Amino acid sequence: MTGAALEATASGLTSVLERLAHEPELAGRLADAGAADPLFGPTVDESLRLRPVAMAAIRRLTRPVSLAGHDLPAGVVLMAPSLLLHRDPEQFEAPDTFRPARFTSGVRGPFFPYGGGERACIGRHLAQAEIHNAVPAVLRTRRLRPLARAPERLVERATILAPCRGALVIVTQRDE
Repeated sequence: MTGAALEATASGLTSVLERLAHEPELAGRLADAGAADPLFGPTVDESLRLRPVAMAAIRRLTRPVSLAGHDLPAGVVLMAPSLLLHRDPEQFEAPDTFRPARFTSGVRGPFFPYGGGERACIGRHLAQAEIHNAVPAVLRTRRLRPLARAPERLVERATILAPCRGALVIVTQRDE
């Protein structure tokens, strides 16, 4: 199980740190206050909305279901692609724009960066704990700058979405 959890942990942490490399003022604010800052959780959620770890939630129906006017029999496999649903313009205004404030009042719209339900990614709790501890620790001592202007594209690795090149950033001492 530990091996299965490592990819989700690395992908989630990488996505949050890469996003913060593109947001130096926000990174500075979070470096000072850490996870206690009221914007920390929304920043993590918005980072993972734009760059979810799980590519989708996939389920096989155990009973017939009617969905959006379609009658689906038991046994049909449904896939809810997180990347597409997290960027649904009907659910998220300006869906491609990084806006942590959209999560300050809780989650509105589809949000399942580690998959969902009882079959969600086995590493999600480890990933969340690591993000809440490692991100403030990194930001307190290091300054992150993006190597590229835009965040790296995501690639699929089995059921995980990860930055293509591992999210390359320039890291320097924070007091430089």
